Amino acid sequence: MGIYESGIGPNVDSILLSGTRVVAGKIPAQVRKELRAGMKAGVIGVLKRSPLTPEIFYSKNHPHPYTAKEIQRKEREYNAALIKKAFA
Repeated sequence: MGIYESGIGPNVDSILLSGTRVVAGKIPAQVRKELRAGMKAGVIGVLKRSPLTPEIFYSKNHPHPYTAKEIQRKEREYNAALIKKAFA
Protein backbone atom coordinates (compact mmCIF):
# COMPACT_ATOMS: atom_id res chain seq x y z
CA MET A 1 0.00 0.00 0.00
CA GLY A 2 1.15 3.50 -0.80
CA ILE A 3 0.98 6.66 1.27
CA TYR A 4 -2.44 7.52 -0.20
CA GLU A 5 -3.98 4.08 0.32
CA SER A 6 -5.40 2.94 3.64
CA GLY A 7 -6.97 -0.38 2.71
CA ILE A 8 -10.11 0.79 4.56
CA GLY A 9 -12.10 2.17 1.64
CA PRO A 10 -12.30 4.74 -1.14
CA ASN A 11 -13.64 7.56 1.06
CA VAL A 12 -10.68 7.37 3.43
CA ASP A 13 -8.32 7.08 0.46
CA SER A 14 -9.75 10.26 -1.08
CA ILE A 15 -9.14 12.14 2.18
CA LEU A 16 -5.56 10.86 2.26
CA LEU A 17 -5.09 12.04 -1.32
CA SER A 18 -6.71 15.48 -1.00
CA GLY A 19 -5.80 16.20 2.62
CA THR A 20 -9.28 17.25 3.79
CA ARG A 21 -13.00 16.69 3.24
CA VAL A 22 -15.55 19.28 4.35
CA VAL A 23 -18.95 17.85 5.35
CA ALA A 24 -21.59 20.57 5.62
CA GLY A 25 -24.64 18.30 5.54
CA LYS A 26 -25.52 14.70 6.16
CA ILE A 27 -23.52 11.79 4.79
CA PRO A 28 -24.69 8.20 4.23
CA ALA A 29 -24.28 5.72 7.09
CA GLN A 30 -21.92 3.52 5.08
CA VAL A 31 -19.59 6.43 4.39
CA ARG A 32 -19.66 7.52 8.04
CA LYS A 33 -18.88 3.94 9.10
CA GLU A 34 -15.89 3.90 6.77
CA LEU A 35 -14.64 7.25 8.08
CA ARG A 36 -14.96 6.06 11.70
CA ALA A 37 -12.87 2.99 10.80
CA GLY A 38 -10.23 5.35 9.41
CA MET A 39 -10.27 7.37 12.63
CA LYS A 40 -9.94 4.23 14.77
CA ALA A 41 -6.99 3.12 12.65
CA GLY A 42 -5.37 6.52 13.25
CA VAL A 43 -5.16 7.35 9.56
CA ILE A 44 -7.52 10.34 9.55
CA GLY A 45 -8.79 12.83 12.12
CA VAL A 46 -11.91 14.94 12.48
CA LEU A 47 -12.72 18.48 13.55
CA LYS A 48 -16.21 18.41 15.01
CA ARG A 49 -19.09 20.47 13.69
CA SER A 50 -20.25 23.56 15.54
CA PRO A 51 -23.13 25.94 14.79
CA LEU A 52 -20.95 28.10 12.52
CA THR A 53 -18.52 25.54 11.15
CA PRO A 54 -18.80 22.32 9.13
CA GLU A 55 -17.34 18.96 10.10
CA ILE A 56 -13.90 18.44 8.55
CA PHE A 57 -12.11 15.12 8.11
CA TYR A 58 -8.37 15.45 7.51
CA SER A 59 -5.35 13.29 6.79
CA LYS A 60 -2.96 13.11 9.74
CA ASN A 61 -0.02 12.61 7.35
CA HIS A 62 -0.77 15.58 5.09
CA PRO A 63 2.23 17.90 4.53
CA HIS A 64 0.21 20.89 5.83
CA PRO A 65 -1.38 19.76 9.13
CA TYR A 66 -3.07 23.09 9.83
CA THR A 67 -5.04 23.09 6.59
CA ALA A 68 -8.17 21.67 8.25
CA LYS A 69 -8.08 24.22 11.06
CA GLU A 70 -7.55 27.00 8.54
CA ILE A 71 -10.54 25.85 6.46
CA GLN A 72 -12.72 25.68 9.58
CA ARG A 73 -11.60 29.17 10.67
CA LYS A 74 -12.43 30.63 7.23
CA GLU A 75 -15.85 28.95 7.24
CA ARG A 76 -16.58 30.35 10.70
CA GLU A 77 -15.60 33.88 9.63
CA TYR A 78 -17.67 33.59 6.44
CA ASN A 79 -20.78 32.37 8.26
CA ALA A 80 -20.40 35.01 10.98
CA ALA A 81 -20.17 37.70 8.29
CA LEU A 82 -23.33 36.39 6.62
CA ILE A 83 -25.23 36.48 9.91
CA LYS A 84 -23.91 39.96 10.69
CA LYS A 85 -24.98 41.17 7.23
CA ALA A 86 -28.46 39.65 7.62
CA PHE A 87 -29.08 41.47 10.88
CA ALA A 88 -27.46 44.76 9.87
